[in-house]
Amino acid sequence: MNWISHNNSELLAARGMSAGYGKKPVLNRIDIAIRPGEFIGVVGPNGSGKTTLIRALTGIIKPQEGSLFWKGNSLTDCDRVSLSRSMAVVSQSRGASIDLPVEELVMLGRIPYFRKFQWRPSHGDREVVEWALDVTETKYLRGENFQKLSGGEQQRVLIAIALAQEPELLFLDEPTLHLDINYQVEIFSLLRKLNREHRLAVFTVLHDLNLASTFCDRIIFIREGMIWKDGAVKDLITGENISELFRVRVEVLEHPESGRLLLFPEAR
Repeated sequence: MNWISHNNSELLAARGMSAGYGKKPVLNRIDIAIRPGEFIGVVGPNGSGKTTLIRALTGIIKPQEGSLFWKGNSLTDCDRVSLSRSMAVVSQSRGASIDLPVEELVMLGRIPYFRKFQWRPSHGDREVVEWALDVTETKYLRGENFQKLSGGEQQRVLIAIALAQEPELLFLDEPTLHLDINYQVEIFSLLRKLNREHRLAVFTVLHDLNLASTFCDRIIFIREGMIWKDGAVKDLITGENISELFRVRVEVLEHPESGRLLLFPEAR
């Protein structure tokens, strides 16, 4: 499958966006542009507004100020069904109480494509679900109940649901939270494969700076509800930046084979 249109325009952009809960904003005057094929990691201290940023960009909460644009058009003017096909979200909560077999669960990702009064999936729907199961290596789980899966398996299934939407832009909020290191690498390797082979734009919140350095191309540092720095990983992952952002001293070294940057916190 390769559904991404090959253009260099912005997919989603926020201009002067403030957002929050109630009257008090959590985010202040945010400017972000996400382009096709980008792999973006969002990093910042706890409470800095990372999850709120995803909620605002995806329309879960309404911005209090500023504007959002999808491919140059105001998000408020865009068809909601079309947007639900173009953007997919994998949230922090894995929904462990979901009592459905994996294949039926992944089929829910096709709902934005169901026609009026369509009660059963079409042949095309089944093809896409089969592809989503295949690319996430969850075919062997198709008949298993979601509740009985391990955390890593559940996360891959949730990504399969999102992929069944055939999105151009995938949002993930800490997709490796509470997962062992083997599952962390597995999930991010899958995301990078999707990004490289299908030009799927990935926008993910994460805490692990070594994962960000290894897999992301662009990083956004967020602090106190504002974009502090935004740029290429190789330019922004520095001891000085990390020390200032997280108030901890770190040493940044280059991996001798991959060239990726590795971070080592200094003992206090």
